[in-house]
Amino acid sequence: GAAYVARVQGAQSEELTPFSIASDNAAAPAAVTRIYPSGDVLPENILRFYIHFSVPMMPGVAFDHIKLRDASGAVDEAAFMRFKQELWNEDRTRLTVLIDPGRIKREVATNVDLGPALLAGNQYTLSVDGGWPSVDGQSESAPFSRTFSVTTALRERPDVRLWQATSPCIGTNEPLELLFDRPFDRHLLEKDIRVLGGDKQVVSGAIDIGAGERSWRFIPNEPWSTAEIQVIANSKLEDVAANNFRDLLDHAASNDTADAPSTEIPIILAHCSD
Repeated sequence: GAAYVARVQGAQSEELTPFSIASDNAAAPAAVTRIYPSGDVLPENILRFYIHFSVPMMPGVAFDHIKLRDASGAVDEAAFMRFKQELWNEDRTRLTVLIDPGRIKREVATNVDLGPALLAGNQYTLSVDGGWPSVDGQSESAPFSRTFSVTTALRERPDVRLWQATSPCIGTNEPLELLFDRPFDRHLLEKDIRVLGGDKQVVSGAIDIGAGERSWRFIPNEPWSTAEIQVIANSKLEDVAANNFRDLLDHAASNDTADAPSTEIPIILAHCSD
């Protein structure tokens, strides 16, 4: 759906040839389909929002359309980190938007001068104004917004000992479910938790992320065949405030980050009768 120009440089001149690539999505109208995190209540030090679109979108105009508004409707023009290159996935259907870390980290100049972008106890709206063109120029998005409340900041590293896990029945395809103590980064949850069988090999299966990114569900492709399994979280898995098992986004310079909290959960499968 995008237009390009091929440049061929000769000894004396160059030739420019415009061309475009047909898109399977050309018939679909441009629209915001979802925004993550999806929870209605978020910590005041949240770092990222992921905005998903139905079709590839025109780059370079994101902050002409994306606004953070407080309960009165006032726009915080300094809320977001503005990079020279916007943070798109490969097909330009998902944009990553970061709250300026300087507004999150305590005692940093921007935080001192402007205060946090989000404050616990308040309500905010992340809006995507209409008129954003698709990359093929065939349609423009309609307005989209999400309102959420803000709670206290997450300033502790994740620890799987705070998670709750079910024990599926051996010999079945019952799901393994994890309930988290906090919301985690949606897209990291899809790749940073593994299930190992009794032979320490990765168990294959389907993953489903629960509402608000506060739970994780795994259905094995084959029935559970060993009495014990193990859930392994990658130490780089981040919560929505970008804290991982080894470090905090906002920490004192003297913090010791060498000893990571536990990232492994052993689970004994249940022996269930029919």
